[in-house]
Amino acid sequence: MKKSIVFVSLYLTSSLLYATPASTATTQQFIETIQLEQHIQKLSNSNAFQELTQQIIAYYQIPQTQQNQTRINNAIKKYYQSDAYKQQFQQQLFDIYSKNMSEEELQEWITFYKTPIGKSILNNSKFEDKIVNAVEQIFPENAEPSARAQQKLSHAMEKFFLR
Repeated sequence: MKKSIVFVSLYLTSSLLYATPASTATTQQFIETIQLEQHIQKLSNSNAFQELTQQIIAYYQIPQTQQNQTRINNAIKKYYQSDAYKQQFQQQLFDIYSKNMSEEELQEWITFYKTPIGKSILNNSKFEDKIVNAVEQIFPENAEPSARAQQKLSHAMEKFFLR
């Protein structure tokens, strides 16, 4: 009997310590609250792709003509503005948040981002740049494309210039 009481009390204590995983609805609400789709759109309309265009031209030793720069830049923008990319990116973020944050944590973040300070952070491009730089320093493997991504890019570039 004493063993049963000890077991039940340990079970109850451990279950109280275990946080409820974030629900699908809360994770989706969080993604909407941080205005992910608008940030993707803003990124694709920024000059950020000009640097990527130059890197692609240099890496693949493509002649640096205005026509090539425009074609590559437009292809990059088209890719990042595509529904397929947006869905893939949202799914990756969704998986990260739902697996690594509890329901309570996401609710607190949602509440924070709805405050004036939270909204100002979401709409501050300098802050976004600092976050991106911090993430690249913390996770440098995310700053460079994976071998698979490089292979897909090579294949896409070959198709793009062989038409």
